[in-house]
Amino acid sequence: MARSRKSHVIVALLVMLISIELSINVMGQAQGGNNNGNDNGNNNTGDNNGNSNGNNNTGDNNGNNNGNNNTGSNNGNGNGNNNSGSNNGNGNGNNNGGSNNGNGNGNNNGGSNNGNGNGNGNGNGNSNPSPNSNPNPSPSPTKPTKPTKPTKPTKPPGYAASTHYDVLTPLGSGRERALCQARGKCNKKTLTCPEECPTRKPKNNKKKKGCYVDCSSKCEVTCKFRRPNCNGYGSLCYDPRFVGGDGVMFYFHGAKDGNFAIVSDENLHINAHFIGTRPQGRTRDFTWVQALSVMFDTHTLVIGAKRVSQWNDGVDALTVSWDGESIQIPTNGEAEWRADSSLSKRQVVLERTDDYNSVRVTVAGLVQMDIKVKPIGKEENKIHNYQIPKGDSFAHLETQFKFLDLSDSVEGVLGKTYRPGYVSPVKIGVPMPMMGGEDKYKTTSLYSPLFRRPNCNGYGSLCYDPRFVGGDGVMFYFHGAKGGNFAIVSDKNLQINAHFIGTRPQGRTRDFTWVQALSVMFDTHTLVIGAKRVAQWNDDIDALIVSWDSESIQIPTEGEAEWRADSSLTKRQVVLERTDDYNSVRVVVAGLLEIDIKVKPIGKKENIVHNYQIPNGDSFAHLETQFKFFNLSDSVEGVLGQTYRPGYVSPVKVGVPMPMMGGEDKYQTTSLYSPLCKFCRFQRPSMFEEVAKF
Repeated sequence: MARSRKSHVIVALLVMLISIELSINVMGQAQGGNNNGNDNGNNNTGDNNGNSNGNNNTGDNNGNNNGNNNTGSNNGNGNGNNNSGSNNGNGNGNNNGGSNNGNGNGNNNGGSNNGNGNGNGNGNGNSNPSPNSNPNPSPSPTKPTKPTKPTKPTKPPGYAASTHYDVLTPLGSGRERALCQARGKCNKKTLTCPEECPTRKPKNNKKKKGCYVDCSSKCEVTCKFRRPNCNGYGSLCYDPRFVGGDGVMFYFHGAKDGNFAIVSDENLHINAHFIGTRPQGRTRDFTWVQALSVMFDTHTLVIGAKRVSQWNDGVDALTVSWDGESIQIPTNGEAEWRADSSLSKRQVVLERTDDYNSVRVTVAGLVQMDIKVKPIGKEENKIHNYQIPKGDSFAHLETQFKFLDLSDSVEGVLGKTYRPGYVSPVKIGVPMPMMGGEDKYKTTSLYSPLFRRPNCNGYGSLCYDPRFVGGDGVMFYFHGAKGGNFAIVSDKNLQINAHFIGTRPQGRTRDFTWVQALSVMFDTHTLVIGAKRVAQWNDDIDALIVSWDSESIQIPTEGEAEWRADSSLTKRQVVLERTDDYNSVRVVVAGLLEIDIKVKPIGKKENIVHNYQIPNGDSFAHLETQFKFFNLSDSVEGVLGQTYRPGYVSPVKVGVPMPMMGGEDKYQTTSLYSPLCKFCRFQRPSMFEEVAKF
């Protein structure tokens, strides 16, 4: 009986040892730490980690299904190999460093506190508030939280989900492949070009379609001709015929030798130069677009058609210039010309899409244009009775635009058709539905971003939560203070003050502010332009208020739509001219300055995106303004004025998202009408005392 009992004990011990050995084999070898999950690999250390992680990992509180050789703690699930750093999110790639990064980032990235969905090989530093940054906290390692919708800008210049991919080695058949890096269902999927269009850039665009890789939610490859579709959205062809962003076709004839704003937005302006002819007996010109000027950041790209007496398909009639310098697009190899914007580092690519006279223009993150140079043929001339003069083929552009980042308030002949809720005023169903607006969109030259409204990215602009672009071209912010008045320009014969309105949401350390009124002081006069307080904004109701020497004035809405006066001291002329039916005005004080002003509200979307927390019952109507000065001295002062001094060097930190300009104490005035501040220079030409009250 005792021997039997001993045998049972030995068997039990053997079973226990086998169980322990099996347990060790399942959990991995040399595993350190406590409370870790199941099916993890070998040589891991740390406590409270999840399940199915790889080998040689260290750190605590990490998630599930991570790779090998990772270090750091509190990381999420499904990350790759050889990563370091802590508090990172889920689904990141390999060989990344740094901490507190988001989800779905690529490989070989460095730095910390970056956002979600970044590509490969980035090196943002710690706590870098670049467009890749994300203010959302890192997700919990055990229950990842869904990130809130980020505020703009969330993506680097040039980001587009459709083209966010890495080019892979082609198949043996020559079919090109791409690995999608965009977030969403297409992430990490390989798309292969079909046999019908095996390459993205076919050498002969006339006969072959190109492979278009789309890594957005469509997640597809399609075959397309890379030339303008004159019946597609965003097209501008023929005797100018447009198809708007709303899909409505219309004609806009402009004028022979005129220049018109086709698109004008916060970060993009496109002008068109029209050529034309007017046969005897006609009441209008026949016109075509001969050149386009694309203005963004600090650059101007011009694409045009040469004047050609006798057309030849085998001779290039395409002309291109970059910042005033003529450039040549190669005809061999990739047949591309590339540049980077000096301000935003966005890439600019011009690529030939045929041997001659066809080009694709891409300004990363802003616009893509397919352009073809075409002549007026003999048959076309005869059918339409253009009566083209001999010795000129009237070479012109056929163009199709694809816009990537237009705002809701975009302007221009074509641009406005992309606004949300836009309703076309043209008469649909007639053979030639006409779009007016020549007076609204005419510019002084092909290179001018001014069509009688402020260009908020141009020199001398003052817009938004006050953002300036100085006379030196440097952008900066000056927040002032809610209810404060500040000298914008102060010179010996001119003073311009601004009245700031604002709000301070709970928990913030500074005000959100906007310019509600401007006071322009010169000679013995004071001109004030302001925005009324409006509870509910309506584009068709005037919120513009103007006073001249404390007397309210009304600018006519008909005829010349102008108000005029002469300075009693110098006889200089003052003109206020409406530049739209409501809420827009151009101010000219002869010999001193020109101001384009537009009254704008804070829209619902803008309020949400920036978290302004605008109170109910106030649309915070404010001014967007651009100044042009004619006679400033070398010692001019003021928040904006100082930037026009010869040799001025801006003290702001260039390259950061919000470069701040100080000087509130230097330029604060006691009222909107006072020319007095610590650094102000303006003096009335006599013992004149302004008593007006705004």
